[in-house]
Amino acid sequence: MQRNSFVQMSKLSNVRGRIYYISSDKKQENLYAVYETTDRKFWTDLAKCNQAEFKKSGTEGKCIEARELIIALPESFVDYSPDGLLKYMTDKFKSQYGVDCIAALHHNKRKTNYHIHLIFAERNYLDEPIEKIDNMKARLEKIVQEYGYQTVDEFYRLFNNASSDYYDYKEEVKNWEAKYGEKSLQRKLAEKQAEVKKRQEEQDYIYRPPTNRGAR
Repeated sequence: MQRNSFVQMSKLSNVRGRIYYISSDKKQENLYAVYETTDRKFWTDLAKCNQAEFKKSGTEGKCIEARELIIALPESFVDYSPDGLLKYMTDKFKSQYGVDCIAALHHNKRKTNYHIHLIFAERNYLDEPIEKIDNMKARLEKIVQEYGYQTVDEFYRLFNNASSDYYDYKEEVKNWEAKYGEKSLQRKLAEKQAEVKKRQEEQDYIYRPPTNRGAR
């Protein structure tokens, strides 16, 4: 039966479960090939990262961990090597969009729908992998405990309180200096000196003797 290809895209809220479903011969009766551009651990880390960001944002609904394309192929494509065909199309997608993928080539039960499931990430690995960040957090926990704090959260809470008190103190000092400080006294002294000088000049003008215009 002649059929044109089409593409359908969906959002995935459980990318690891979906990967298992499309790539397992226990779940797929007609599974011909599976191809991955990265290891499975990437998807675990991706899910953790997206879930953490979603929780932090406070957004309602489900977290989108990745997306999936279902690409229906012409039946004539069965003449190509399944592994070669899947690798070519997946690598082409990664090269075009710069994202990691996992793909599986299937037939439906009646073998009337030859298609590819292509799952792709919307972000790449962080420069610092999650394991390194976790190690940094553990080390930070150890450091604050050495200084007598129970947890990092306790340290941050006390630090924030101390910072607030410190900025309040700085504001009070600033207000005091504006009212009583050295700069304020200098300004007032300068104003007083200017006032005395002006008063003296006015007095000099009032009592200044008349100019002698010359005798006749």
